[in-house]
Amino acid sequence: MAIIHDWAVKRAISGADLREKEGCAVKKNANGELVLAGATDTPLGLVHVGGNVGEPTDYVLLAHSGIVGGRISAELTAGAAEGAELVVAADGTLTTGEGVAIATCQEAAVKGQLAEVTLHHPVTIEPAE
Repeated sequence: MAIIHDWAVKRAISGADLREKEGCAVKKNANGELVLAGATDTPLGLVHVGGNVGEPTDYVLLAHSGIVGGRISAELTAGAAEGAELVVAADGTLTTGEGVAIATCQEAAVKGQLAEVTLHHPVTIEPAE
């Protein structure tokens, strides 16, 4: 029997309150529940429709080929330029700099914005020498 998903959106139970976390990166905890990914994690995808603890959360897989909403970090004072590679920040939002790049910004975005991004497979961005 083959397993085929037509959509790059999956659903899992939340291990944290993800209701206000649309566009933030998530991973699964040791119990298989979705929680926010941190700066050193390789996330599964971005929250699409978040649920409270114990409720379902829909998330978009990194393999998604279209444009989705990615939450730009409130700490990114200059925002993100169109074409910028985005990495996961400590709070699950997206920022620029070193880390695991999972998305490309498709518009100039300000801090805290739910910006148009395209997702891609994780790539580690190292400091410039």
